[in-house]
Amino acid sequence: MQLTTHAKSFEISEKLMGIITRKLEKIQTYFEDTATCTIVCLRRGKVEKIEITINQRGQIFRAEAASGNMFVNIDVALAKIEKQIIKHRDKLRTILRDESRENKKFAFYTKSPKFFASEIVKNKSFSIDKLSQEEAEIALDTSDHNFYVYANANTGKVNIIYRRTDGNLGIIEVANSKTV
Repeated sequence: MQLTTHAKSFEISEKLMGIITRKLEKIQTYFEDTATCTIVCLRRGKVEKIEITINQRGQIFRAEAASGNMFVNIDVALAKIEKQIIKHRDKLRTILRDESRENKKFAFYTKSPKFFASEIVKNKSFSIDKLSQEEAEIALDTSDHNFYVYANANTGKVNIIYRRTDGNLGIIEVANSKTV
């Protein structure tokens, strides 16, 4: 697995890098050698945060953890990623009817967590309005949802504005969308 690290207002010590590398070796058994892992460590005031993103052939597993201790954050984030991997494999196993994972040893879990299959229960269709970013923020505030889909008036591309768990807003621009 190819590892890339970034630090923002945080210095990654040799000890921390050694722990990250050792713990990633445990999770690496789930991935091929071509997988890439990006780790971002940052500090905001007294809170230290880690963001881990693993990409294998377009399948992305991502987790983040924040506390006052980066060493604790590593374990929390890797446990979240392992949970995503197990859920993904269970879903594939259900689809493929493969029973090969029954007695698998996990890196962070003592037994296999149970997941329930999701199903699509509702479909919606709507038109996309051309809005500026400011107009999209207002539309998000007046809607019942934590996201709003719109066509960016400047670029014509489809954007999604969403409310983050910290209360701030984020924007996703669909890179390969046709201009509207």
